Amino acid sequence: MRKSITIVFSILCLFCSCTKDSIGSLTGKWEWVKSSGGISGRLQTPASTGKNVYLEISSNRIKSFENGNLALDYEYSIQTKKSLLTNLEQEMIVDNQNNNIPQTFIVKGTTLYLNDECFDCYQSVYLRR
Repeated sequence: MRKSITIVFSILCLFCSCTKDSIGSLTGKWEWVKSSGGISGRLQTPASTGKNVYLEISSNRIKSFENGNLALDYEYSIQTKKSLLTNLEQEMIVDNQNNNIPQTFIVKGTTLYLNDECFDCYQSVYLRR
């Protein structure tokens, strides 16, 4: 299952153009829909976890709220790095403060796909609010 998600994500990255406009496409409020992955390949949703999560992304900060409470607040940048998963150069969200795992991303219409850049990590899906 994890390999299938990685392959689909890699193909999407090849066909989506990620440009310097990436920050503009990321900015806004995003409501969490689901996350899948991990060693067990499990699926997590707001219903299964009891957590309503949303992101507020500005041009240089990401704030994550869980059940209405601020859970994370950090400065980020977009950097082009070689992906562990695809072995291609890709734009990634990089946490400039906490050294968290970088994330590749795709914004397609009103959907944001975030993929942790590590093996057995999660891909999360958000909808623009």
